[in-house]
Amino acid sequence: MVGRMGGVRKYLTFANVTAVLALFIALGGPSYAAKQMSKNSVGTKQLRKNAGTSPKVKDHTLQASDFKAGTLLIGPAGPAGPQGPAGPSSANTVVPAAALTSSVNVSLANNNVVAVPFNVEEFDTADMHAAGQPSRLTAPKAGIYQVSASIAFSINGTGVRSLSLYVNGTNVNPAGESQAAAPAARKLMTSI
Repeated sequence: MVGRMGGVRKYLTFANVTAVLALFIALGGPSYAAKQMSKNSVGTKQLRKNAGTSPKVKDHTLQASDFKAGTLLIGPAGPAGPQGPAGPSSANTVVPAAALTSSVNVSLANNNVVAVPFNVEEFDTADMHAAGQPSRLTAPKAGIYQVSASIAFSINGTGVRSLSLYVNGTNVNPAGESQAAAPAARKLMTSI
């Protein structure tokens, strides 16, 4: 037995004893720390850089904002979803509007009513102006409309100049009217 002890003593150096003690302390240290530390006592300040590794993070607790830009991978697009309901038709969403002018000089006889032909469309969003009826606008759907018109007359020393807007193709009882007496050229405006 002495011979055997002598063999063990041969390996009992200060360095070996210190290493074995350090190993026991290292292995038992975390258990001791876990028993001595209070709950929630470790925070962000106590964590070293790169200390929070994937196995130590609870699943589904991180958000996209927790990752550096460009580190989250985007997967392939999923299959297309079902067709949604049809939206409103364009006839219901377009606001009816038109702007028309006439490039034609119209001669007027005394005490005569003449429908001015609008032969130039600046725009017409809802087919309100038909080429077959150049002096008429047609409301494409029920609602409230505003119609404005202006006209310029040549100089004439006598008479009265008049601009009228009629509804539904009649020339009786204008819905909007403007008048001016001679002698100068006049520009008249009216609206309904």
